Amino acid sequence: KVTVLLDECRRMEIPVLPPDVNESAPNFTPTPDGIRFGLAAIKNVGQGAAQSIVDGRVQDGPYENLFSFCERLDLRAVNRRVVESLTAAGGLDHIGGHRAQMLEALDMALRNAQTVQEERGRGQFSLFGGDSSAPELDQQLNLPDIEPWTETEQLAHEKDLLGFYVTSHPLSRFERDLRMFATPLSEALTGNDGEAIRVGGLVTRISTSNDRRGNPIAFVTLEDLRGSADIVFFADAFAASRELLVNDRVILIEGRLNERKGMMSILADAAIGLEEARERLTRAVNVALPANHLCEELLADLRTVCQQFTGRCDLVIHLKGADELERETLIRSRSIRVNP
Repeated sequence: KVTVLLDECRRMEIPVLPPDVNESAPNFTPTPDGIRFGLAAIKNVGQGAAQSIVDGRVQDGPYENLFSFCERLDLRAVNRRVVESLTAAGGLDHIGGHRAQMLEALDMALRNAQTVQEERGRGQFSLFGGDSSAPELDQQLNLPDIEPWTETEQLAHEKDLLGFYVTSHPLSRFERDLRMFATPLSEALTGNDGEAIRVGGLVTRISTSNDRRGNPIAFVTLEDLRGSADIVFFADAFAASRELLVNDRVILIEGRLNERKGMMSILADAAIGLEEARERLTRAVNVALPANHLCEELLADLRTVCQQFTGRCDLVIHLKGADELERETLIRSRSIRVNP
């Protein structure tokens, strides 16, 4: 249900803000900037742990870093798995360090928190909130110097723990190519039975079976930036595309709409990697130039750029007038071919 609601927020262009131990409530909350992810909605956290974290913030102020955060936790309500999931999901991003560092230091932080809380329980802290051993401990508590996660690793954890990509999306860098070469899934599925379409996106689920003749077929769920769709690869299409059909692969699919029992799916005919689409599907590269500023220098610069990216595609120059109502002139080069 959460995923459905978050997809609806994305469709309505309402920002979904990542979880934050200094901003989030246990449940989702509206803010002037968007919908803030609730701590209890993070996998492995739960309502009790989330409420305990929020209560600590309300009572004693914002959390400052991983170590003080752990020291202030009620370790009866918040265990290691909770803090690990919070960290991997991005809930501690704004209190210093990156996720890989904080997870590497988590065991040390929790051991220190246990020691501090035990000493506090024995009354070894001064009346002013400190104790003789705390400064010595704090000097040893530093985040390790390690590489941060790649964007792919970070997004994979978000998807697993939140059911949703929050800080970015694996398709973000392909957004332009998706607009150019594919129909959005939400739009494609409103077409007619048998209609030829081309869609693109991220493979999020795949299962295989056999048809009546014993030939392998595949059922794939494809997700783009606006929705998802079920796609069937029958034997021939599956055999030709098998290497592409793996989770988290970004692909472009040509096929036909298939309506059955009121539900629309897609029957695939062929697939390619989306990173290949621009090279394989582009027929011409269009360049818009202002007609009233056209000069030898501008054309020389254009030729220089084209020579750096020679290829097989036609170059089409659009000469645009200063007035939008003025007729546009198209010039197709006979000698220059470019790579998209």
